[in-house]
Amino acid sequence: MAADPNGIGFIGLPYIQSAKPIAVSDKGTLSLLPTRLTVSTEDYLLSRRLYLYTPANPGNKYTRQFIEFALSKKGQDVVGASGFVAQNVTQVSQTVSDRAPGDYKWLTKDANRLSLDFRFSPGKRIWTTRPRSIWIESSP
Repeated sequence: MAADPNGIGFIGLPYIQSAKPIAVSDKGTLSLLPTRLTVSTEDYLLSRRLYLYTPANPGNKYTRQFIEFALSKKGQDVVGASGFVAQNVTQVSQTVSDRAPGDYKWLTKDANRLSLDFRFSPGKRIWTTRPRSIWIESSP
């Protein structure tokens, strides 16, 4: 794709290298480039998750140990060192857009951003967590 000026591809963040990443947006929002932060928070619309599928209670002790390691801070450090987006929550210094509302700029002055989002779904009472975002479903 990098050699084709008209080519468009969909690859993981660590493989961008010399290709030109594309900023994308949803209707009514600012376009964002893929970065560790925008992929981690799933604010970048073309991010995708990596899944490990196992039985709910794997009988093989090595499978259980591997899953525990993969979900641990140490395991996620390996994910990050490999160029992928680790799921360890971090603080990130972020510049607020000049186009942001004045109140928002004032409220976030000297603040750090967390590498996760809270997303609310109206009319629900169950909350669930997902690796990159925490989804909280609240009652009306």
